[in-house]
Amino acid sequence: EMGESLAKIVEIAQGIKVPHNVAWTNTPPGMECNEPYGERNEDSAPRLEIYIFFRSKSQTIIPDDGSGANTSGGDKVDNFRLGASEMLGLFHSSSKKQLELLSSWDGCMEQILRDVSWEPRRVLWEKVCNILK
Repeated sequence: EMGESLAKIVEIAQGIKVPHNVAWTNTPPGMECNEPYGERNEDSAPRLEIYIFFRSKSQTIIPDDGSGANTSGGDKVDNFRLGASEMLGLFHSSSKKQLELLSSWDGCMEQILRDVSWEPRRVLWEKVCNILK
């Protein structure tokens, strides 16, 4: 049932031809996030969380904070490609320069996510809900 729902949502993304990511996290039985490792409740069920991100584009540039930090001789930094981990908030960099730019100002990573977010969200959500009914 969950697999069928996931397939339907991915079909929506493919149908409207938008970049998308599918990511999941799992918590094994007995490993609750608020319990220290080793203090397991073996009676708990495993938990699987699936995230599907519809995006307006697959890559962006690292935004400027106004200081010119992300320019090199007047050129913008190469495009920054976002994968599932970045959409979940875990950013990777492919160079020291990218790492410095990503951490150069508060809000930089949030701006990157905002730049690639799919709009209009409400229309998309209604479409997903109608297909899953």
